[in-house]
Amino acid sequence: PGKIVEAAQTNAKASGRMFRIVDNQPEAFVGAQAIYAKSWGSIGYYGKWQEETKVRTNYGVWKIDEGKMRAVPDAHFMHCLPIRRNVEASDPVIDGRQSVVYDQAENRLWVQMALLEAVIP
Repeated sequence: PGKIVEAAQTNAKASGRMFRIVDNQPEAFVGAQAIYAKSWGSIGYYGKWQEETKVRTNYGVWKIDEGKMRAVPDAHFMHCLPIRRNVEASDPVIDGRQSVVYDQAENRLWVQMALLEAVIP
């Protein structure tokens, strides 16, 4: 991860932008152009709703909702999908005008098709 962060910082500086890592969500939203939600859950909880509920209760404040996205009106909402609706982000955010999640999925589709074409004789 060190080399990746270093490359991101170098690229950001070269393009006149800023790259920073913070662990405070309100701070992270300040000046953001992209909000990229990632699950804070564990695959170990998959299908274990009762166990996961205990963990989710502690991290619910991390869910991306409409209020948070209003604070960054020009930012795009991103997620690699699949997403757990109303856990990682609210429905209005996922389906809203700032969301590019379906465009991301389509981009991956074309890349995956190109890879298949390259490897299948």
